[in-house]
Order: sequence, then C-alpha cells, then structure tokens
Amino acid sequence: MEILPLHPLLDENQDGSKQNKHYDSQEEPCILTMEKKRTVNQLLGWSLINQDKYWCRLGEKDDPDQEMGKIEAYKRYHNTLKGLVIKDPTILEMTAVKAYERHGIEWRY
Repeated sequence: MEILPLHPLLDENQDGSKQNKHYDSQEEPCILTMEKKRTVNQLLGWSLINQDKYWCRLGEKDDPDQEMGKIEAYKRYHNTLKGLVIKDPTILEMTAVKAYERHGIEWRY
C-alpha cells in the first residue's frame, strides 16, 4: 500500500502521530474542507497572512519554537501552492482540491 505524502500544513511527531490534531475535529479534516471551498489564489494569501501573524506574536502567546514551527508549516504550504502555479498558472482560480486533482496530487491529512 502506497503511503501518501503528508499535507504540507501538517506535522508529525516522531512516532508518526499528528501534531495538528485540532484540524481533525470535524467529519473531514478542516484543511480539506477549506481547500474544497477556497481558490489557490485565496489560499496563497491566507498562508502569507498566517506567516505574518505568527511572526508578529512570536514569543508573546505560545512557545517561540512552537510558533516557528507554524511559520515553517505555512511556508511549506505556500511554496507547495506557488510551485503548482509556476507549473500551471491556470489553477489560480481553481479550488486547491481541483488543482491537486489536475496534477495527480494526493495528500494524507
């Protein structure tokens, strides 16, 4: 059985369990729900805003290492989407799920 790559916004602990369990509180992973509703262009902006948010509050709310991890996750996500747009600019106004389908990408959420 093929193990799908982990979605770029998610992180795993060394034992393989997810660090981002709060994304799994609904029927389907929250990230997947958002990617079905939002365009790649919208998600690119969202990922940049979240990076800024964690930079601005670094060390003020949560552990700085934890917040740096979030910044890195949003950078990974942004770079993943940006890489798809570089290959295929027509996906900007598609939902992320449709863009993944077009490029044969499947994630483990």
